Amino acid sequence: MNGVTWTVVLFIIGACVSADEVYEKFEDGPKHCKAALVYGGWAYSRMKGSCNQFIQCTERDQAFIQTCAAGTFYNGKECRHAREVNCPYDPCSVQKKGFKYSDGQSCFGYYRCVQGRSFYKTCKNGYYFNPYKQGCYGDPTCKRDNLIHPCAFGTTYPFPGKPRLFYLFDGLETFTPMRCPRGTWYRHDICTCDWITPGKIKDSVCSTMFHFMYDGNFLEKYNRIQQMPTTGVAIFGKSALFNKGGKIIIWAMNNLDLDNDFALCFEFQVKTMNGEVSLLSNDYDKVSFTYKLTYIPLKRKVRAYVILKDGTLADLTVIGVDPNKPHFVRLAKFGDDIKLRVDNTPAAVVKAHAGVAPNKSPLVIGAARGSHDFIGYFDELKFFRCVPSHFFDDYHDDERK
Repeated sequence: MNGVTWTVVLFIIGACVSADEVYEKFEDGPKHCKAALVYGGWAYSRMKGSCNQFIQCTERDQAFIQTCAAGTFYNGKECRHAREVNCPYDPCSVQKKGFKYSDGQSCFGYYRCVQGRSFYKTCKNGYYFNPYKQGCYGDPTCKRDNLIHPCAFGTTYPFPGKPRLFYLFDGLETFTPMRCPRGTWYRHDICTCDWITPGKIKDSVCSTMFHFMYDGNFLEKYNRIQQMPTTGVAIFGKSALFNKGGKIIIWAMNNLDLDNDFALCFEFQVKTMNGEVSLLSNDYDKVSFTYKLTYIPLKRKVRAYVILKDGTLADLTVIGVDPNKPHFVRLAKFGDDIKLRVDNTPAAVVKAHAGVAPNKSPLVIGAARGSHDFIGYFDELKFFRCVPSHFFDDYHDDERK
C-alpha cells in the first residue's frame, strides 16, 4: 500500500494438536501398529527403509507418518542426532568410511559415513552437495541463510508435510515440534509464520493436491505433503538429480482412488539410453502397478500404462521424444478419456470403459519392476484431483511453473 512493505513478526507458541491435524495418514495402519512400541501414551513403529521417518499410531490403530528434522534419525522413541542413532536402515551400514550422501531435504545438507553411522554435515552458503563428486561445489541458487532464525532463541526447520507446523532447534540437541498461531502458516523461506494460505490459487477452480518444485530442497511448494528420496537422489540447481538406484516415494498417493478425474504433469531429461526407463508408477514392494509412465530413449517414445477395474490395460504412446532434450509430460483422465501429451506434440487418447483400478501403493518416481532405473533430471511434479481447463494447451517454457 502506497509503496510501503509490511513485515509481520509473530510470537510462536507450542500447542497440542490431534494426530489427524499433524500427520500424514498412513493407510496400512493396523498392520504396522499391532507390534508398535508404546511410549508416552502413543505407539510408534519404524518406517521400513527409512531412518528419519516413522509411524505414529493412535489407540484405534490409525497410523500417521512423521518426519524428523534434517540431520536427525528416529531412535525408536524420538528424533535424535543421526550420529547417536543405531538405525537398521542407515545407508552407512553398508558403505565404506567417508562415503557421503544427500540429506533428502535440501541442496546443501549431507551425511558422512563414520564407522557405519551417518554424521550430518552442511555445505557453506552458495554451495550445493554433489553426491557423485562427493563434495560441495559452487551454486549461487543454493542458499542456506534462511535456516538461521532472526530471533536469538534458536533455529527453525520446516515440518515436512504440514504447513502449520515447524521444528524449533535449541542449537544443541533438542528439536521441538511447534505450531503457528491460528490463520498463519510456516514459511521456510523467511523462517517464521506468515499470513498465507497454502495451495490457494486465484481465479481457478482446479488447484494442485501437491506441487514439488525441487527448488533447492525436496519440500512441497506449500509443504502440504512430504516425499521420501533415497540416497541416489540429490538436488542439483533447481531439479532432482537421479543416479542409478535412486527413487522418490510419495506416500500421500497410497491407496488413492483415481476413478474420477485427475491430472499429473512433470518435466524430465534422461542421461541414459538403456531400454525402457521408468519415469513414475505405483509399483512398490511386490505390489504391481495400476499406472506407470516410461520412456524408451532409442525409440524416442513415452508410454503410459493404466490398469482398469475390469482388468484391461489402457496403453498410450507418444513418439518423437528426443532423448537429448528436456521434456514436459502431461497425463489426465477426464470423463471416459485418458490422454497423454509430451511437450507440444500430438496427444495420445484412449477411451476408458471402466475406472482406474485401485492400488495400496505409493507413487514412486524413478524405479519400477520391468523397467530400467531413471538416471537424469526430474522437475516440477504436479498432481490434481481434477483437470485444469487449459491443461493440454500448447505452452511456452515460462508457463509451466
